[in-house]
Amino acid sequence: MPIDLAPHDLVLQDWGCPAVLRKATDLLDPHPVSEYEVTVIPQTVRLTPSDTIAAVQGESRTFLIQAVALPESLRWLDCELLVESLAHRIITAEDSGTGGWVLLETHATPPRSAA
Repeated sequence: MPIDLAPHDLVLQDWGCPAVLRKATDLLDPHPVSEYEVTVIPQTVRLTPSDTIAAVQGESRTFLIQAVALPESLRWLDCELLVESLAHRIITAEDSGTGGWVLLETHATPPRSAA
């Protein structure tokens, strides 16, 4: 392992998983969909008791992502995150203020059926 890795690189290497961040498909948008290969850290710990009893617990997830390599003009709520072949619509994005980390709250979307 290279010794010159930055602390955030070590975190991503140890706990990160590959994902794709893409602009959510909009039928009115004539531009092609933009996709970015990213590494995310899935949150596995629920922070409050109300989170553990929520009816949508199985469909809601949070992920940490480092946004420094992504375009500054990126609008999080116009994107979805593909993790392990499952699409997650981003419903909130909270900037950490340090290190370029963003906490994404997502809701799993059902697979699109072929018409």
